Amino acid sequence: GVLRLHSDANYQNGVNDYYSAALGIANQAAMIIFLSAILIASILLIYLGASTASTFVFAIGLSIAAGYGAIFSSIETARRKRAVVSIHQGLEPILRVVFILALIQMYEASSQIVLLSYFISNFILAISQYLFLQKSGLQITKNLIEKKNWTKKILSFSWPITIFGIFTAIQLLSDKWSLQIFDMTDEVGLYAVVFQLGYFPIQALSGLAVQFLTPIIYQRYGVIGNDSRVMEVEKMNRILANIVLFLTLICFVIAMNFHLEIFSLLTSNIYFPASKYLPWMILSSGIFAAGQTLSLNLMASMKTKLLMYAKIVTAIVAVILNIAGAYYFGLSGVVFASLIFSMLFYLSIALSKFNLKKIWYENISKDY
Repeated sequence: GVLRLHSDANYQNGVNDYYSAALGIANQAAMIIFLSAILIASILLIYLGASTASTFVFAIGLSIAAGYGAIFSSIETARRKRAVVSIHQGLEPILRVVFILALIQMYEASSQIVLLSYFISNFILAISQYLFLQKSGLQITKNLIEKKNWTKKILSFSWPITIFGIFTAIQLLSDKWSLQIFDMTDEVGLYAVVFQLGYFPIQALSGLAVQFLTPIIYQRYGVIGNDSRVMEVEKMNRILANIVLFLTLICFVIAMNFHLEIFSLLTSNIYFPASKYLPWMILSSGIFAAGQTLSLNLMASMKTKLLMYAKIVTAIVAVILNIAGAYYFGLSGVVFASLIFSMLFYLSIALSKFNLKKIWYENISKDY
């Protein structure tokens, strides 16, 4: 919601009120998490000891610091301050390694040290991002009415994403879990390799493209109600999705003909049996990436509820497909379950967009 609503706030000259609302949401969330963590940490300390309690505390600290960082990064991304965002993203892994090495020299290596290092790194970066925003001229306002209005808009946009995010997380883990549940340890390793080579690269590249284009699309969309901008963004969104599908098809054809050569170049020979699944993982990844690209239009139009329905239903179907695929067919079942899920996801998003266009045309016809 923070990323999407910046363009609206900028158009309405309410950026400071919007910024105050975003920071207020972060503060309230942090306070709720902190107070809950005190209670849970006390219980863990009594029943499971200091080690478990400290691990939990550092993990909570990391989540709070990362949450602030994500909000500040969203604001900077919306403001198209890509240099600032890139610097902080680049510094994150460097600081983590530096603090891990420094703390290991002082204390014994442990999971607590790793979490503490991550927390310190994210805390420093969050402070740095906050200072950058303050230096840019953003200020906390005392206009409670406008702040409440922007808070309501941000939460209205964000809560469906929070809900379907839970289902998406379960779906993302269900493929490997399904293979492990049925004692297919060797196939888990093969699947991990074909996933990294076939699925992950396209998701990473499309993710970078979406991250770059999202603030542009939101800015062009402007405030909801401008029909010409709505149609312009819809057309741009459709073209981007078609480009993703076209590039995916090219990669699919290449992988169909050279999958073994790709595995020979990048993996050990023990993973060669999984090479035949590479084209299908690429196809699955590309179709899903195209669906994600199409979903930008739903978010630009503030229709995250439509997106929530599509995400939840397809995530549940994906979990069922992964379990059934692993049980009956093993590795090949999970791979093709991923492909079926991606196609269903793409179709569900396309259907949601079709329903959205019907709403637009009905509104336009009413105006005339």
